[in-house]
Amino acid sequence: MECMNRRKRTLLAQTEQDVLEDTKPLARALHKWVVLGGPAGSAALRNWAQRELRGYDRVDLRAALPTHRLVVATRR
Repeated sequence: MECMNRRKRTLLAQTEQDVLEDTKPLARALHKWVVLGGPAGSAALRNWAQRELRGYDRVDLRAALPTHRLVVATRR
């Protein structure tokens, strides 16, 4: 059990480092978040990271997109 906890802490530290380094692709961190979501029991984290990697569902795009992905425009 301790080995698993250490592995999760190490993966979390690596993910944090990946995000902070501009030279590393964001996809690398997103893949790690998918992995971290499993042991953390967070389906929301896994789903979000998978959608960021693969794109959002076109069927219900407005409901699936997080608010930071929405672009608000006005008509003239």
